Amino acid sequence: MDMSKYEKNMNEYKYETIIAELKVQILNGSWKPGEQIPSERTLVDMFNVSRITIKKALQILVDEELLIRPKNRRGTFVNEKGTRESLQHVKLIGVAIDDVSDRFGSTLLRGIEDHLWRKKIHTVICNGDRNFRKVKDYFDSLTENNIDGVIFSPVIDESTDSSHNLLITDILQKKKIPFVLIDREIPGLEANFVSSDHYESTYKLTKELIARGHTRILLLKGLSCTSMEEREKGFKVALADAGVRTDQALFIQQNDNRLYRDVDEEEIEKIEKKLHETSDFTAVLALNNRLLNGFLRAMEHISPTRVDEIQIGLHDAYSLEHPRPRNLIQIIQPDYEVGKESARLLLQAIEEPEMDARRIILSSKLEQ
Repeated sequence: MDMSKYEKNMNEYKYETIIAELKVQILNGSWKPGEQIPSERTLVDMFNVSRITIKKALQILVDEELLIRPKNRRGTFVNEKGTRESLQHVKLIGVAIDDVSDRFGSTLLRGIEDHLWRKKIHTVICNGDRNFRKVKDYFDSLTENNIDGVIFSPVIDESTDSSHNLLITDILQKKKIPFVLIDREIPGLEANFVSSDHYESTYKLTKELIARGHTRILLLKGLSCTSMEEREKGFKVALADAGVRTDQALFIQQNDNRLYRDVDEEEIEKIEKKLHETSDFTAVLALNNRLLNGFLRAMEHISPTRVDEIQIGLHDAYSLEHPRPRNLIQIIQPDYEVGKESARLLLQAIEEPEMDARRIILSSKLEQ
């Protein structure tokens, strides 16, 4: 793997996360109009990044006119024109996605922001952390502050009931605030929705694994949601079309909420136990990076060298700190385009309140 390219990409995700966090401070009034923001040195310590990354993030916010650097004063200040009160003619969009610090979340956000900023529309970001209470409180607050529209990913948790997400959409519908669901749907709710084609992409990835001679494929799936269900369906149909029997013993469901940065060791132990029970596989298909992270961590304890012998298929672009496996093929989802299309669809819904709900599904590509 080209580590310089990997490090460059990770730095880009960092400054986009910083931009999102600083925008929240500005647009929710934590930093008042005309107030000086913390120094670059303070921000470096706050976000644990380089000064170059902080400078780049601040310059973007200066370019967007949310911050200013007066010639006769030292430091960076909140622009009087960058607050909601002085921008009544500018729409304000709320965005809640799982994690703006990972590759998927930051790329979605960049697609959303790029499209909206060209139209001089601001976004307020909630880093959802797959935490329903956090996202609900965020929308409760936004709806009291004349938000014009919302883009959000339904929250995934251990509940198989979609009613918690319906509580959020009920708030938005009662306030007549247009919204677009992104990446995941809410069962039983007809709503504007933008996503990559989870079924098609997993089908293609599974067919490629089969074409390489693998019929004993271990499937790593996460907590139940519509995107996960579509991916699992694509896997099963690809096996059936190739005449390969579906073996439920080769399915491992993990709590992927516990398998990202702060990995839950108890969850790793559960995976290890299941891997000991299911050893006769020659390939693994992980339905997202979190799931692959759990598998790789478990294999470090079981058999570190075996990872290089196993063909790995990943329904995502690889973005883990763990060294990239040698035998990896992956699905590259159109994350940026999904973000951009969700912003475009939301603006259309704002301008045409009576329009019917629309679904936009974009194709992914297989990278070998």
